[in-house]
Amino acid sequence: MRRPGLEAATRPIRLNEVADLAALFGIPVAQFLESPDFEWEDLEALELEIAALTVKRDQLREDLEEARYIAMTAREREGAAAAELAHVNQRLGVLVRYRRPSTAKEEAASEPARS
Repeated sequence: MRRPGLEAATRPIRLNEVADLAALFGIPVAQFLESPDFEWEDLEALELEIAALTVKRDQLREDLEEARYIAMTAREREGAAAAELAHVNQRLGVLVRYRRPSTAKEEAASEPARS
């Protein structure tokens, strides 16, 4: 069974609840405090805003999930590229060490003699 509370107007509103409501509706806390007889005059507009914000929230959740997936994929690709680069650098280092250096004397000796 649900306890009666703020929704049933059986207890006063707490300050943290006022702050939450102000954040929810995007209005200053003072606006709640200035109008003690605060009532919703247009419940249909409220329902429309709730529906619109629900759609927006769901879209933002999808966007966030997609961004997280893209970031995860990018991290995986970055790791694979770093590993491949390390492999290529290692192999290149070995090959460069073992190649025979070309010197000017060797090039001169391999050229045909001129008379």
